[in-house]
Amino acid sequence: MGAMAGGADYALIPESPPDTDDWETSMCDLLKAGAPPGRRDLTVVIAEGARDREGNPITSEHVRGVLAERLGEDVRVTILGHIQRGGAPSAFDRWMSTLVGSAAVDELLAATPDSEPQMIGMRYNRIRRHPLMECVQQTRAVPEAIAAHDYDRAMDLRGGSFKEAFRTFRTLGPGVASSTTARPAAPAVGSPDSRRADARHEYGGTCRGPAGD
Repeated sequence: MGAMAGGADYALIPESPPDTDDWETSMCDLLKAGAPPGRRDLTVVIAEGARDREGNPITSEHVRGVLAERLGEDVRVTILGHIQRGGAPSAFDRWMSTLVGSAAVDELLAATPDSEPQMIGMRYNRIRRHPLMECVQQTRAVPEAIAAHDYDRAMDLRGGSFKEAFRTFRTLGPGVASSTTARPAAPAVGSPDSRRADARHEYGGTCRGPAGD
C-alpha cells in the first residue's frame, strides 16, 4: 500500500518474491521501459524482509548497487524511520482516532476479569473488535508461511485489502511485471488531491504515443 500511495515504480515484498531467478535484470528492464520520457527519478520500495524465491535476503544496498551499475544513475537509499511519521493529520485521521479511542474506552469499561482481550480497529470504515490473541497468531503465521515458501498463504494471511492493493499496484505500476493493461485516467475538476495524484501517476506511467508498444 505504501508503494502505491507513494507512486513507486517497483516494489519488493516478502509475501510475493520476484518470479524469476534473474530478478535484477527483469527489474532494470521494467524500470527502463516504464520510465516516461523526461522523468528524472524512479522510486523502488523494498519492504523489510524482502527475499527472492530461494529465500535469499534482498537488501537496499544490493538493489542500490544493481541500479547504479546497470542504469548508470545516481542511486540513493532512504530508510524510513522518523520521516514516515511526519505530516499534519488529515480530517479522516482525526475522526478515525477519535472513534477508535472512544470504542477502546467503552471496551475497557465493559470488560470483566474473564473478558477476552480485544483489538479495536477499522474495517470497511466501521469500528471492529477482534480477539487480540487471534490477531497475534495470524501475524506470526505470516513469516512462518514465508519461511516455508508458501507465498499464496502468506498473501491470504495479510488479508483482502493487502491483496487488492498489491493487485492494483501490479496493474498500475509501470515497473511491475503484469499482463494487465492499465487504462489512462483523467481527473475531473474538483476531484480530491489523492484522486488527481493517482490519475497523474497512471497517465504518466502507462500512456504510450502512437508509435509506442
